[in-house]
Amino acid sequence: MLRIQLDACMRHKVTLIPGEGIGPEVAAATRRILEAAGVQIDWEEIAGRTGNSTDQGQSVNQFAVESVRKNHVH
Repeated sequence: MLRIQLDACMRHKVTLIPGEGIGPEVAAATRRILEAAGVQIDWEEIAGRTGNSTDQGQSVNQFAVESVRKNHVH
C-alpha cells in the first residue's frame, strides 16, 4: 500500500490560472476550500491568455507558462 504523507504546515507556491466563463468562480471556491482545510498556499494568479489575438486565436501568456514551470504545479 502506498502511503503519502503531506505536511500541512509547509507553504506551497501555486500558479492559479482562473480561466474564463465559470473558471473564476470555481477558482475562488477552490481557494476557500483549501484555506478552510489549512493548506498554506502562496497563490500566483495569472491570466492564461494575453489580450493579443492571432489568426489562430489569442496568444498564451508566457508569464503563466513560466510560473507553472517555476512552481512545478500542473
